[in-house]
Amino acid sequence: MKNILIKSMFFLILLINVAKAQDFQGRAIYVSKQLNNVVFHVEGMSEEKAKELNEKMSKMFEKTFILNFNKIESIYQQEQKLQESGSGNVNFGTDIEGELYKNIQTKRYLKAEEFANKNYLISDTLKNYNWELKQETKKIGDYICYKAVSIIKVTKKELEEYEAEKEKQTNNKTSFLNLEKPENEIITVWYNPEIPVSQGPNKYWGLPGLIMEVNQKNLILLCSKVVLNPKNKKIIKAPKKGRVISQNAYDLMEEEQLNKLKDENGAIHINSN
Repeated sequence: MKNILIKSMFFLILLINVAKAQDFQGRAIYVSKQLNNVVFHVEGMSEEKAKELNEKMSKMFEKTFILNFNKIESIYQQEQKLQESGSGNVNFGTDIEGELYKNIQTKRYLKAEEFANKNYLISDTLKNYNWELKQETKKIGDYICYKAVSIIKVTKKELEEYEAEKEKQTNNKTSFLNLEKPENEIITVWYNPEIPVSQGPNKYWGLPGLIMEVNQKNLILLCSKVVLNPKNKKIIKAPKKGRVISQNAYDLMEEEQLNKLKDENGAIHINSN
């Protein structure tokens, strides 16, 4: 009887703590910027015109994301607003990325994606970044943030794919894009211990404070605004629409579809009709 009572009390305390964790909520706005590490070369184009083209391409990929979070769960989604485009410019404003749900208690994520007119739910384990905490600080908005670093080592598969693509470009004398040899990636983030949640934008997580900024290769994610316990709280729940699939299986499916567009020389052909 005594053991049953102790177990019941422990379960009740656990439920109360979970309820408190979910009652606290915050909202963070992030701006995503893609640094221009892909350089376009067009025969006969001046250096000034090429620079202008690359700057326009970089700006096209700037996006705004909203992270709604509590101490256990979060929903990360792109702000759905149309971007104005000038005459003759390509507009990617309607290219909305899928909603991403993270649960740091189960260490899993669900991402809603649409592919080939079908809905999928990518379900997988959150990456363990093995963050190295630094003492270096900087101010982001009104918050003093601390630096953390993670190193992602290049895989054998990535090196093999690079060598194969390089050989194809050499044999076919194609130089539309500059190939970059894959190297170990250093991810640098800045987190805010004043907001003690292990959340962050996209799939980043695992620090003793909200991640406010991410720098990874050619990607920058910067938090522009944080609202704690907003009046209009969002219900944070996992997406349910779509066929459940692992990240690896989804990536293979995308790769197979891309390979169907390639000819024997590896060039991609897109039918615009």
